[in-house]
Amino acid sequence: MAESERPFLAQNVDQGAIAKQLSLLSQSASTRAREYEVFNKMNAAQQHQQYRERVQNFFKFVAQYMNTRGLVLPPFISGLNTPPYDPNGSPFAWLEPGSHMSTVKVADRDVDLFKLWQLVWSGGTSQKVRNLFIFTS
Repeated sequence: MAESERPFLAQNVDQGAIAKQLSLLSQSASTRAREYEVFNKMNAAQQHQQYRERVQNFFKFVAQYMNTRGLVLPPFISGLNTPPYDPNGSPFAWLEPGSHMSTVKVADRDVDLFKLWQLVWSGGTSQKVRNLFIFTS
């Protein structure tokens, strides 16, 4: 094969330059991987913060709704104590606090009330209950 017929890369190849470029590409890839890892950690922290805000807003809404009905949620559920909760006259007195905020003990296991609500809502049961109330009203 004549010199002019050889592929372009095969002509006058500087092995040192190729090794340097490959090294730089490898460093760039590892830098991107670290940046991606940091981004994912930041994103996870941000998502967790947004989730906690959703939980707090949900229980704030539920507590306000129950207050309009003359019922005060226990502070271990809502995180709020306004108006003050009186366990002696409350229909919620039988609830046992779970190990975390907005959880209750059922059969010695923690039940996260927000996750329970999400499951009921996503399963369409809330629509069935809403239809039942409309039908019986």
